[in-house]
Amino acid sequence: MEKMGTKKIDIPLSAITIKGRPTDLDMVLTPADKITVEVAAVDGSLDNIDQNDVKAVLDLTSYQKEGRHEVPVQITLPNGYELTSEVKIVVNLTKKQKTSGSNTVISAAEE
Repeated sequence: MEKMGTKKIDIPLSAITIKGRPTDLDMVLTPADKITVEVAAVDGSLDNIDQNDVKAVLDLTSYQKEGRHEVPVQITLPNGYELTSEVKIVVNLTKKQKTSGSNTVISAAEE
């Protein structure tokens, strides 16, 4: 019997579906760019799976208060693959900054 291998797949944060995001709080995720999931092939090859096959959902419905929260990411994989470890992301929720009408923020890209 062959030893079961694993493969690490990077998922950009932009590909994660966020449910239940609090509308009255600012949110910062750590890591800020991607999460890494490690998968194993139950039977077959690891060559056939990539980030497009992995579905990630961050459910914040239970996290509606300010603070630092370590939240598990729900990972869905195609048949024949399994997650080798739980994936978590740190979510920092803070009060939204109130903006007054007299202050206008312009990013460097705008003219």
